[in-house]
Amino acid sequence: MTRKRKPVNVHKAAQMTTLYIIVAGMVLVILGPIFFVVSLSFLSNREAYSFPLPLLPALTTEFELTHGKRGYLLSVYDRVEGEYQTVLDTGELVKMSEYMKYQLGTPMTIAEIEPQVAKLETQDVVRFSHKRNLLFNYQTFFRVAGTGQSSNMRSYDSDFSLHWRNSRVRLCPVCL
Repeated sequence: MTRKRKPVNVHKAAQMTTLYIIVAGMVLVILGPIFFVVSLSFLSNREAYSFPLPLLPALTTEFELTHGKRGYLLSVYDRVEGEYQTVLDTGELVKMSEYMKYQLGTPMTIAEIEPQVAKLETQDVVRFSHKRNLLFNYQTFFRVAGTGQSSNMRSYDSDFSLHWRNSRVRLCPVCL
C-alpha cells in the first residue's frame, strides 16, 4: 500500500520561504544591535577604545613583563595586532595593580604580581595571563549610581521647591 503524495504548491512554498527570510532578517536587525551593545558593556577600557572593536570580550588578559627605564615594562597582548603592546613603564607595583584593575578589568593584587616580577631575576621576558572580571564595569556603575541616588532625590526636591517659589514672583522659564 503506497500513499499518494500531495502535489507541492510551488507558489505557496515560495511565499512561506520569503516570509521566513523576512522574519529572520527582522530578528537579526533587532537583535544584532542589542547583542553589540551588551557585548560592548563587558569590554575593558582598552578593548573598548581599540579598532576594530572585538565582538566578544576576552576572558583572560595576557601580559608580558620586562625591564624598562623606570622599572618594569608591562605589555598586553592585542588580539587584533597579534602582538604585545606596551602599556605601562613603572617600578611601582601599586600603580601596575591599579592599571590592571581599572583599565584592563583584570584585578591582580600586589601579592599576585610579585612572583612574576621575581621571575625577571632569571628571565628577560616573563609572560603570564590572568582571568578578567567581566562584571567590573557593572560593579563600578552600581557602586557610583548606588551612592548618588539619595543626592539626586535631594537635588530634585530642592529644584522643585525653588521653581515653585520663583513661580510666585515671576514665571520660571524652565517650567513654561
